[in-house]
Amino acid sequence: MKDVAILLATYNGAKYLRAQLDSLFGQTNQDFRIVAHDDGSSDETINILNEYMDKYPDRLEIIYGHPTGSPKANFMYLLSEVE
Repeated sequence: MKDVAILLATYNGAKYLRAQLDSLFGQTNQDFRIVAHDDGSSDETINILNEYMDKYPDRLEIIYGHPTGSPKANFMYLLSEVE
């Protein structure tokens, strides 16, 4: 497992999510993992996350949990789930 975790708190971000993930996975330094939690998106966000998880199973983890209701709460939830 990677020592650096990039926490990705998502909500209805499908429009920009592929570009963001492609940018991260295109970095020179690849010593990281991405941990994502979606806060109940109604767009294609979760489908895109699943697509990238299939592509990068050792690099992307999706935490499935309840919606938190705000960006801050979503990020704090991620913090509580990641070592």
